[in-house]
Amino acid sequence: MIGNSSQSNIRKHTVRSDAEKARICAANNADLYQAMFRAHGLPDQRTSAFWSSDAIAPPYYSNMTTLDPDATEEQLVEIGRLIDRLGRRPGLKDGFSRLDLVNKGFRLLFSASWIWAEPHGIAARAPEDWARIRDVAALDRW
Repeated sequence: MIGNSSQSNIRKHTVRSDAEKARICAANNADLYQAMFRAHGLPDQRTSAFWSSDAIAPPYYSNMTTLDPDATEEQLVEIGRLIDRLGRRPGLKDGFSRLDLVNKGFRLLFSASWIWAEPHGIAARAPEDWARIRDVAALDRW
């Protein structure tokens, strides 16, 4: 038996279903959207069903992304509200491919799937030759 194996420092990972992984990926993506819109000073809202913004989206971003594969009615109401508010069809990301929007004038731009990688164990300490930058002077010296 090995007494101090590096394997003992690796966290045990929870086994997640594909559906749970997709929800986590969609939430992570909404976090990115929220950060990007807020960095641009743009308003946004988030519910358990979707993330959305009434603002003109930055390039390569949409006005809405779905967060719950089973909340299609709430999502359709929000899409209608965005159409009224923006005066046009908003860009949106249906992260679960559940919304049928052809009859509302939308077309599929592309189809994709979420990717997942299990987290790896992380060493608690940085390499010895690394130093944490804690102030402007240290950053200037670096």
